[in-house]
Amino acid sequence: AAPATSTTSVQPPGMRSSKELFTRQRRPLPSVQSPLAAHPPSLGKPDECQGFDVKPSEGASKGQLRNKNALVGEARIMTQQFKRVLVTGGAGYVGSALVPHLLSLGYQVTNLDLYLYGEDLFQELRGPALREVKGDLRDAEAVAGAMQDVDAVIHLACISNDPSYDLDPALGRSINYDAFRPLVRAAKSAGVKRFIYASSSSVYGIKQEPTVTEDLPLEPLTDYSKFKAMCEDVLEEERETGFTTVIVRPST
Repeated sequence: AAPATSTTSVQPPGMRSSKELFTRQRRPLPSVQSPLAAHPPSLGKPDECQGFDVKPSEGASKGQLRNKNALVGEARIMTQQFKRVLVTGGAGYVGSALVPHLLSLGYQVTNLDLYLYGEDLFQELRGPALREVKGDLRDAEAVAGAMQDVDAVIHLACISNDPSYDLDPALGRSINYDAFRPLVRAAKSAGVKRFIYASSSSVYGIKQEPTVTEDLPLEPLTDYSKFKAMCEDVLEEERETGFTTVIVRPST
């Protein structure tokens, strides 16, 4: 039997839980045959550089497009320095594939999540390399606890997509935007060296151009995409020497 992993459960007094918004059946997790499971975004192995398409916020002008080859050197530096990674929302759709992948590459992973769909997702992976913190992203105590001994953060947690967000816009804002700067500052206070933010390609809005690149202006059309873009601005503002920020805009 897999060794038990201690979890910390924190629900701030008077704070409304988002669990009631997600009573419908959960989407199936990606199978091992899916593109996400086969090629999830990664930080690379310690002995192997695996770049991925991102918008770097340090060492490149805003809007500069960087491909995988251009990121090889940057990825090598990161994988040599960072071994302990915090994933927020690691029990969600993307995180449920990313966390096992990071563990397989030899990273020590902390997952901060509400575990709305049950706490047995990573039962077979539990061990010294995986630390699970059950808590709310909006709770400073839970965030501070999750940040302990972390080198890098991959921030996935949010109310995802427009339909889910529209169920309760106030709740969506509190998680997707209001909690963002405190999270970034908590990372800086904890000595985190790199913060990777999962934004969204929806920040571009609807374009007439046949090819959408990072040189095009952001024209978010919904509150969900608007707050994604605003969080990008926050991350740019919080960037400083010793605290590298990276923004990823996945397509949906």
